[in-house]
This record gives sequence, structure tokens and C-alpha cells, in this order.
Amino acid sequence: VIGSEKDKDRIPGIDITLSEGDTWMFAGHQVLVMETPGHTSGHVCYHFPGSGAIFTGDTLFSLSCGKLFEGTPQQMYSSLQKIVALPDETKVYCGHEYTL
Repeated sequence: VIGSEKDKDRIPGIDITLSEGDTWMFAGHQVLVMETPGHTSGHVCYHFPGSGAIFTGDTLFSLSCGKLFEGTPQQMYSSLQKIVALPDETKVYCGHEYTL
């Protein structure tokens, strides 16, 4: 189980911990870890720079952001700014779709 270093004590079974800026290989693709607190304190996004994609989990929905369970509005704003700073052509894969 792969997860945030910040969540290792609260989520049982995490055996590989990742932090901001860590990279790892998944199915032949390099993955860059971006810490994006706000929804939870240990939330991370997985950026695939070679594929121009990011998986945001509950940081970003199609028309909003995730509810702030543990983070602050400032943390969420900073996390969203990290995503906005990616190239415009980045494909964003959100955690949920609540717009239907």
C-alpha cells in the first residue's frame, strides 16, 4: 500500500510512504508526488509529467474542490495553486464527478 508519509500512523497497511517531490515508477511511467493538503492533512496528488497527466484525488473535483476535513482554506488554496501551475495541456483526473 502506497500513501503519504503523513498518513502512515493513521492508515493501517501503508508500507511505502511518499512525500513532496518524491518520484517512483508505476507501470513504466515516472510519477511525481505533490503534497496537496486541504481535504486531509496528508493528501497527495500523483503527477505523471511524461504523460502530461495528474490524478488529484479529492483535492479537485470537476467544478469544485474537496471538503476541508482536516486542512485549512489557505492550505487548500496553496494546493490548488500547485495544480494551476502545471502546463495548460495537463490532463486532470479528478477524484469525483458531482456535476450530473
